[in-house]
Amino acid sequence: MPMTRSDSLWIRRKTAEGTAWIVLSSGSRKAVGFLSSIVLARVLYPSDFGLIAMANVVIALLGVFDGFGVAAFLVYKGDEGRAHHNTAFWMSIALGTFLTAITWFAAPLAAAAYGNAEIGPILRALSFVFLFGSFSPVHRAQLRREMRFAELSRRNVGLALASSLITVALALSGFGVWSFVVPALIRPLAGTVIFWKLSPWRPRLRFHDPHLREIISYGRFVVGTDLVEMALRYADFLLIGHLLGAAALGVYSFAYFSAVALSGYVEELCRFVAFPVVASLRADREELENWGRQFLRALSLLVFPVLAGQLVVARDYILVLYGERWAEAIGPFRILLLLGLFTAFARPAVPMLRAAGRPELPFRITLVTLPLLVALLWFTVPGGVEAAALTVGLVLGASRVGMLLLAMKTLGLSLRRVLREGLPSATAAAVFCVILVAADRSIVRVAASPLLRLLFEVPVGAAIYFAVLALFFPATLRWGAERVASLLPGRSAAAGGSLR
Repeated sequence: MPMTRSDSLWIRRKTAEGTAWIVLSSGSRKAVGFLSSIVLARVLYPSDFGLIAMANVVIALLGVFDGFGVAAFLVYKGDEGRAHHNTAFWMSIALGTFLTAITWFAAPLAAAAYGNAEIGPILRALSFVFLFGSFSPVHRAQLRREMRFAELSRRNVGLALASSLITVALALSGFGVWSFVVPALIRPLAGTVIFWKLSPWRPRLRFHDPHLREIISYGRFVVGTDLVEMALRYADFLLIGHLLGAAALGVYSFAYFSAVALSGYVEELCRFVAFPVVASLRADREELENWGRQFLRALSLLVFPVLAGQLVVARDYILVLYGERWAEAIGPFRILLLLGLFTAFARPAVPMLRAAGRPELPFRITLVTLPLLVALLWFTVPGGVEAAALTVGLVLGASRVGMLLLAMKTLGLSLRRVLREGLPSATAAAVFCVILVAADRSIVRVAASPLLRLLFEVPVGAAIYFAVLALFFPATLRWGAERVASLLPGRSAAAGGSLR
């Protein structure tokens, strides 16, 4: 049934408002995380990053079961999901308690599998993140469905700032890898307190078997997809840690998370904005396609220049900001930017399919991709970190593209109409990449210092990018300027009616 004009305007207004808050909050958190990463990279050692990466693999894999897709189910159901709240809450508590116990008792086994006894105490401490976080999925889902982006964004910024400050303080005080562990425990506990303050809903001692079966029926595919995604994400970590050691894994994990950092921002935007919006628009294909075109245009204006710029200045960027000890990460960082590009654009695919009530489709794609990736990594990891990075970039990149194409087909969206929105930004980014790469030797001769090269390359690349847009795609540049202006305080609501 087509939406009324008032409903459509409300969705547009909330989309603009949500995008503004996510951009501002995520930008603030990324800036804080970026600055703290510079300090941590100079204070801590690659082995510290390797240890926490090993522990995070276990926590991330078990964390897939945390909540069993409760939040996604409640957002998908909308107002109908209110009857499921109590069942969902007690189900989440039971799962959180179970996962904490499993992690605690399995910690020695994980340490033995890695061949590193230091992993055991770290995992036992981190096991409590499941219990601390199990009290908030219902409240979080309610806020997301109601599109209360301002409250969610302020909460995320506050927690990120506090977490970064604690991490840096502990690192400077000589706590080593435990500088990462303590904030990881504080975040879910503090987040639960905040969510309960933001949402008035309170649980009751009620539990209905039909509701449980409905949640499990939907959630099993959410969990299945997330579980295989975790396996895909960390298969390389496991094999590199096992075959090449903690130091090599530290270099690889540093390169990996630096390369896909932007896609993490896009994932947040999709989770908090795209998912509830698509869930609301899925019955109106015309409105959904219009929204999808605008979303991809905005995404391309963000992703292409940033990732292309990182590719060009990767060498000087890492040497200047993180120091010579991370020089080995330059090669894998450049390679993994390919994955970052595909991942950023494919992020909307999974929430789009879940919002359309087809959570089984992403599960099937990831299930096919996993054995292929593991088989190829088994042969390429012994060749070094760069060989592993190339394998991951190609295999996962192709899988992400396939996921996006499937999502668009399922929702009945026109591939040509949607993808052409990204052409202007891609063209401008390609032009400045070619020019700066061609001039690289000349730049090195003139400016031997990595800092001087970086100070030259960044503004010149940006100038070329905007010049190409202004000359050949002025309409796209004007549209982007209007979107940026709409992010200013008091402008997001006005932008809601001009998304077309």
